[in-house]
Amino acid sequence: MYKFSLLFFLIITLYSKEVTAKHLINDIEYKNNGTYQAFIEIPTGTIDKWEVNHKTGRLEWEIRDNKPRKVNFLGYVGNYGFIPQTLSGDNDPLDIIVLSASVSRGDILSIKVLGMLKLLDNGEEDNKVIAILDNQAPFKDIDTLEEMLVVYPDVITIVRSWFTSYKTPGKMVFMGYETKQSTIQHIEKAHIKWDTNVQINKD
Repeated sequence: MYKFSLLFFLIITLYSKEVTAKHLINDIEYKNNGTYQAFIEIPTGTIDKWEVNHKTGRLEWEIRDNKPRKVNFLGYVGNYGFIPQTLSGDNDPLDIIVLSASVSRGDILSIKVLGMLKLLDNGEEDNKVIAILDNQAPFKDIDTLEEMLVVYPDVITIVRSWFTSYKTPGKMVFMGYETKQSTIQHIEKAHIKWDTNVQINKD
């Protein structure tokens, strides 16, 4: 078992995108020319559970029980990742789901924030920012979550249902939505929290 685990680790290290000198949480700007950015860990429609290691800043396939983790459900309904240079209530980077066609794992996207899905995971805050790509059909004229709920109501229903269903029943609890403006304030507070944490660790 030890030899298998070591071999698997070496294969993942050699052939995945996680090999980089850049810390993918701390060294990517959370904004580019005033537009928020998202780092994508899990592309739309896929089930392989990759995430950035908080210590090393590298993108890695999450290992559970000596096996690469896969979500035991339908593939992700959007490009899933996080907003760099942020810390949320659970001290992880702020999660984001970008509603668009599938992109490559490790892509950095310039996104338009619509709002936020408020969730509890085993009683702990686990909110998901909902965003789109600015000029990609069919959502290019949508500006807020309220507009999306009116024009494409089933889209948000699908997103909410996916997140409340992909884990053990009852584990993820829906608590409501946040408006675009409230979500932007939440992102800015998460960035300040990240910046404060970085300064403390420097001292």
